[in-house]
Amino acid sequence: MCWYKQVAMVAGLQASVQDLCGLLSWWRSLSFSSVNGEEWVEQRNYSVKTIKNLGVGRSDWETSVQEEVENFIRVVSRYDGRAFDINKLLTASVANNISSFIFKKRLPINNQNVEFLYRSVNAISQFAAQIGFRSCFPLLCDFLAALGLTEYASNKKDIIEFNKFVRKEVENKKSVAEKNSEDFIEGYLIKIRQNQENNLGNSFNYTNLHGNLQALFIGASDTTQTSLTWLLLAMATHLDIQSKVHEEIDAVLGKERKINWRDRSTLPYTYAVIMEGQRWKTIAPINTARIATEDITLGGYDIPKGTVIMANNWGVHNDSKYWKDPEKFQPERFLLEDGKKVNMKPESYIPFSYGKRNCPGEVIAMIEMLFYFVALLQRFQVLPPKGKVPNMKATLGLTYHPVAQELRFVRRE
Repeated sequence: MCWYKQVAMVAGLQASVQDLCGLLSWWRSLSFSSVNGEEWVEQRNYSVKTIKNLGVGRSDWETSVQEEVENFIRVVSRYDGRAFDINKLLTASVANNISSFIFKKRLPINNQNVEFLYRSVNAISQFAAQIGFRSCFPLLCDFLAALGLTEYASNKKDIIEFNKFVRKEVENKKSVAEKNSEDFIEGYLIKIRQNQENNLGNSFNYTNLHGNLQALFIGASDTTQTSLTWLLLAMATHLDIQSKVHEEIDAVLGKERKINWRDRSTLPYTYAVIMEGQRWKTIAPINTARIATEDITLGGYDIPKGTVIMANNWGVHNDSKYWKDPEKFQPERFLLEDGKKVNMKPESYIPFSYGKRNCPGEVIAMIEMLFYFVALLQRFQVLPPKGKVPNMKATLGLTYHPVAQELRFVRRE
């Protein structure tokens, strides 16, 4: 029995068994190695094609992200340089970008929605932790959660609420799905209808739809928010690097002009800072599991068919053979000799994984990181609370994210 069905049964969730079958099925539909062949191809192709068709990475989606970033900046400005934990606000804002793509709506950034979005992302991130007690003793953890014990009980509650939100959005779309809709949900519903009416026997069903929606929503929100938070901590630690970013942004954009995706080539140092942030704190230190589809020999080791393979992304990003002083934050390592161009594909740089199962949302993530990072540095100096230094400790859930802490965003003159 698959683990997410076990969760539902142990928790005694009755009707929610079907809900949680879809929960985190992104491990199956988009990346996890237990799914191969036609099912994986169908689900990935649909997601990638729809992302392209809906303009992600083009001007219309950029405008949508710009508007969300401006709303985010206005909220940050209200703190007037006072220290606060940006984590919840940033999570909710980034989540709204993917929400506008898959649900065609944003959730207003008020206290209630900020809490809902943050709890949803955080709960699933912890539930899907790559290593930890639950990965070793899943049934015990699920039993304790069913009794209302341990943090997993709280996570389970938040996960169920998010799953209900996703299912409700799908139900709202059923009556409006058009014949050739390019909307993610409506288009998928058409695929389901065609599958049922013509008995096609493909993988388009409600379980995979719910899983895909959660995959896109949680995956895009958690990873981007975590990467941005590490970048801000790096800036608060390395004020000399932050100053160079300020100077480049001022020279290219000034204090008012909004960043566009095409501007990335004119901000080589800033873009190198973003790339270094992804190497310096590898947010997915252990890559998603793969399964060998045939007997192979690699590096002198025999790997039988069916072996589960876990790639050490952190080791790749911290190998001194490729990166001098890998523990140091040095954006210059991504700049070519003239300092005016960025080496976009250096050897041993894999923040979005590699191969045919690499992250399909790479462009989404890079656009968001560039827009948020530039907008913040354009307006503010990022500083730790007075008398303190940034805390570089972290916890490992779905991603490797820093512990909760406060930062100051002081308006630049």
